Amino acid sequence: APQSLFVTSTGDIYIDDGQENSRVQKWEASTNTFITVMHVSLPCYGLFVDNNDTLYCSMWYQDQVIKRSTTDLSMMTSTVIVAGTGTPGPTSNQLNGPRGIFVDMN
Repeated sequence: APQSLFVTSTGDIYIDDGQENSRVQKWEASTNTFITVMHVSLPCYGLFVDNNDTLYCSMWYQDQVIKRSTTDLSMMTSTVIVAGTGTPGPTSNQLNGPRGIFVDMN
């Protein structure tokens, strides 16, 4: 029951698999294989990979956006909250059911 996906310029596809298997998977176009790239507790309703190969996931049920490096070995095992407090709300540090996501170069 994937809720989102993201396709990179190289043809790799990141697929939410949080509902059933608590993970985000990457299908690598060059090898035609799947690998798990992020563990999540709930579905990602939006995925985005920036120019630094950082994977972002908008967590609708947790009112947060999280990120994780897909290349930096020191960051690959940790997930960082980049937006939201975990409580829905209208203030500048809160989100309310984020779904889509876009990250610019800044």
